[in-house]
Amino acid sequence: MSLYRTKLDFHPTAIFTQGGLFMLVLVALLLGGCNEEVSVFEQKSMPPVVSSFSPMEGAAGTDLTIMGDFLTDVDSVKIGGVLAQIKYRVSKNELIVNVLPECKTGTVVLRNSSGWTESSEVFTMEYAVPTLSTIPAIARVNDEIELRGTKLNAVHKVYFREAGGTDVEATILYQRVDELIVEVPYFSGENAKIVLSYLKGSEAQTVVSDNDFSLSKPIPSVTNSPAEAQVNTTVELKGENLTVVDKVMVGQYQAQIVTRTNNAITFIVPGEFEASASVPLKVVFYGGQEVVISTSFSVVVGEIAKVLFWEARTIQCQVDDAESVFFNPKIGYSYAPCEYEANRDNIYFYVTWSGSSKYIQLNNPNNSANQAKNFKCEGANLPTELLPNIVKFRILDATDETQLALKNKVINKEILEITDETWAGVPQSSVNTPRFYPSPTAPGSNEIVIGDVVMFQRFLAEEVVETGFIHVTDYSIPDFTVDPNEGKKAVVTFNCYFQK
Repeated sequence: MSLYRTKLDFHPTAIFTQGGLFMLVLVALLLGGCNEEVSVFEQKSMPPVVSSFSPMEGAAGTDLTIMGDFLTDVDSVKIGGVLAQIKYRVSKNELIVNVLPECKTGTVVLRNSSGWTESSEVFTMEYAVPTLSTIPAIARVNDEIELRGTKLNAVHKVYFREAGGTDVEATILYQRVDELIVEVPYFSGENAKIVLSYLKGSEAQTVVSDNDFSLSKPIPSVTNSPAEAQVNTTVELKGENLTVVDKVMVGQYQAQIVTRTNNAITFIVPGEFEASASVPLKVVFYGGQEVVISTSFSVVVGEIAKVLFWEARTIQCQVDDAESVFFNPKIGYSYAPCEYEANRDNIYFYVTWSGSSKYIQLNNPNNSANQAKNFKCEGANLPTELLPNIVKFRILDATDETQLALKNKVINKEILEITDETWAGVPQSSVNTPRFYPSPTAPGSNEIVIGDVVMFQRFLAEEVVETGFIHVTDYSIPDFTVDPNEGKKAVVTFNCYFQK
């Protein structure tokens, strides 16, 4: 711990004997009675310290153990000037990071909010050459396929190369030493080679499959669809080959796809409509081909447009590849970690996993500076900071008649407008961090269970300025008994009303 002097100006020749120090503290305490800001000593946050790391060399995928001090709040680690992935913060003296394919030979640099430090030793990057032994013969667009081989954890990107030499990039969904799971992209030809790209220093190298991959291109068909739906509600289409659908268009607006299987697609009717309208409903696939489902799908904008209503929304905990994290009830959208900086003023709540206490926590963005930093953008932790929106929560109590009536209106989608009268008789929200547990323990004690309605309110000072409601329809916490970090994959699903 580092101690330093603040606020009081002492003569530089002062001698800090034991008695003198006592008098010094006494004077400070007396002064503190008049001025709460006066202090003599203050704990100072310190930059990280690197004592050693091992191994001293390795390929992409290597776990690097760093020993030192002040490692708990490290925000980023760079190897050879390139971001590595922080994997485990074991203790204040130990940090484990994963070497990414982009990393280079060089020193290890650690950074936190107080500063940075650089290792005296150099990590030597070894460049593994992946091999590809097995690929599927045929699959459809958006199918998930398995590629087998060796040293596949060194792969940087996967492409499907058409006969003319055009490379179409695929999304890597899962990766380990002997296996890759990728999502098949659309390409115009019938066959393609599968190309693995890996880095050797700053240069990309490739490995090309011996066999061709064939793309099956069935045409999607819809056999069952509703004639009308209200804005911001969920609609289901039934048919065949629906996994190849890329977009659902409602008039000129693209709908958000919620789920997609071979035989069903659910989507949310866009909220951009200002008045009821009859518009075309169609699905788009294979880079621009269309199937028109209806030429006169009725979009209903009724009284519910006096409030904002978002159905079947999800938010994720701090798993590394999280895409839906920070919720904005004004647009019904969950920002990804890499969208954080541009949208920090629009974040109303998000959830985090506590590995030590074994629960999901719903967060007031202004309650703690230590929560947003649990999320990562391109391997780097988000800043340690408070966000501007002060949002507090109240789980509506079903044993209270007034709160039960309001809860039922939310669940039954009967909220047509939100004003102060909507929650009259209900105490204003006061909880910063209500929680979800793997197994319900004490419902009603700031613990959220499936089916609960949570009122959330934004404050300016002590005044409520905006109100919304979350109806929790589901949440899931993976088995964390072997690895507590599995809890980071938890997901919460909810419907949301918000004041318009």
